[in-house]
Amino acid sequence: MRQSSSAFLRIARHLNYRRTFLARDCTRVDIPSLPFEAFDSSGTKINPWSILTLVESVRSFSFSQYATVGQPRRSTLDFHEILDTHLIFIVGATVDIKRPCHDFEGPKFPLYVIEKLKYLGKSSKTLSYEIYDCSTDTLQVSCDLTDVLVSGVSRKPVAYPAWWLQKHGDLITPEKAKLSEDPIPTGQPAVSEVKVKSGDIDTFQHTNWASYLKFCYESLTEHATDNSYEQMNIQRLTAGVKSCKLIYKDETNFGDNLTVKSWNSDSQETRVIFNVLKDKKLCMYCDIDFY
Repeated sequence: MRQSSSAFLRIARHLNYRRTFLARDCTRVDIPSLPFEAFDSSGTKINPWSILTLVESVRSFSFSQYATVGQPRRSTLDFHEILDTHLIFIVGATVDIKRPCHDFEGPKFPLYVIEKLKYLGKSSKTLSYEIYDCSTDTLQVSCDLTDVLVSGVSRKPVAYPAWWLQKHGDLITPEKAKLSEDPIPTGQPAVSEVKVKSGDIDTFQHTNWASYLKFCYESLTEHATDNSYEQMNIQRLTAGVKSCKLIYKDETNFGDNLTVKSWNSDSQETRVIFNVLKDKKLCMYCDIDFY
């Protein structure tokens, strides 16, 4: 457990980021640019899973105690101390990609991200991430990420420790509405098979939360190309992703064989709904909306 948590934080040492603590529950992280591989094959749009990877890198940087020279033993809400004895597992995410993000002529570097606590419960929290370009302060992407605190021994959800609640418990907010799944549409799904590879896993040796979105999007591209959906086709995909919702049900690991099922939404022709299954058991729900 310590090895996987420290690996997540250790990556922060190699990121050319800069952070500013605006408040104990709000951090600004400045980023030089998106990596080359973040862009799609057309060179005009950002792969949606690359946005999740960017958010994860910001989390690593803000949670690390050594990311900022001259400010050791400090992190957003002291999460570096939480990760000494616990794990943090992501259970859900929503992503809204604004139109300027799809504008080829619009600035894409440098960027800054505002990470802010949006909800805090006894064992879970939601952090919001807003990505802006520095030159115009235009909001490019907003992402809400919900995670749960997990025991490093039992790997079961646990409450935040007493010392942490004594320090930050005043930030606890009323219970928020949980993310909900759309009903499964009528009709037969489009089906793809995928095997989890080494590049798909995270530092906890599970399938990375961003990899699931990649599985879904690549399956969508495959079936939109061969006109498997009633409304969604490859031309619609070029308009760009507007939003995504991801709900994680169960973990999968390196070498697992997964089934990706997808349907065009019955109520919204620009939405596709996904179920990712392992041995017929639902591991992850996702929906993707397009402009």
